[in-house]
Amino acid sequence: GTVTQPAASAAAAGTSSAAAVATQTAAVAGGAGTGAAATAGCTAAQLKIQYTTNAQILNGALDGMSHVDNVVTFTNQGSASCGLGGYPGIAALDSAGKQVKQAVRASATGKLVTLAPGAVASALISANTASCAKPTAVAGLLVTAPNQRSSTKLGRTITLCLSSLQVAPVVPGDSAGT
Repeated sequence: GTVTQPAASAAAAGTSSAAAVATQTAAVAGGAGTGAAATAGCTAAQLKIQYTTNAQILNGALDGMSHVDNVVTFTNQGSASCGLGGYPGIAALDSAGKQVKQAVRASATGKLVTLAPGAVASALISANTASCAKPTAVAGLLVTAPNQRSSTKLGRTITLCLSSLQVAPVVPGDSAGT
């Protein structure tokens, strides 16, 4: 279900700067002086957020030594194209649904993804299980689309190292990280 909480993406970035949010929003809207027609930013109401259904990823395409990776998708369910760019907010949840750790942003550069109706963007969530003595089982993730305040709880037990939990920026398609 969808819940409204403070934007996890600002917390994941370690900032709550209104200027940073305004800059991200302007970039999603096409930015000033780009010469491109502005695309409205995707709203939480337009987006369906879920774990990827990409068969390659579900069959282990991202499996690697001492690494746990998951892909979250954002599908435009609206009737018009919209723009999505930057990092989603990601928080690991305990069995009571409380946040236990915010993902940090990976050192990657994101670009605006224009989503036509029905199109999908995705983000890679990863953690290095070799970086801690005892990985933690979490009950799921709380996901906030970039520049939004409504969050979606995704339930699936994942075992990972909370100290290395990170998120990459959104990319086109349902297979971020491949």
